[in-house]
Amino acid sequence: MILTINLKQIGQRKQKIAPVEFDYTPVSQTLRELVTETVKPCVKAYNEQASTGENQTNPLSEEQIMEENYVLG
Repeated sequence: MILTINLKQIGQRKQKIAPVEFDYTPVSQTLRELVTETVKPCVKAYNEQASTGENQTNPLSEEQIMEENYVLG
């Protein structure tokens, strides 16, 4: 069974909602199983991004802050 679910992209500045297809084999018998099987790949993808440092930003240095302040100021 393939379901298309609209997922919110976590941690994005703009609230993006994208359709994502999930393939359920074997077919879930209960709602609990369906939710569990839906959450597993999402958590796995999130943990992989966190462990590789993907989508992480570094804090600004004092010099960068001063440059931004000068430009905006």
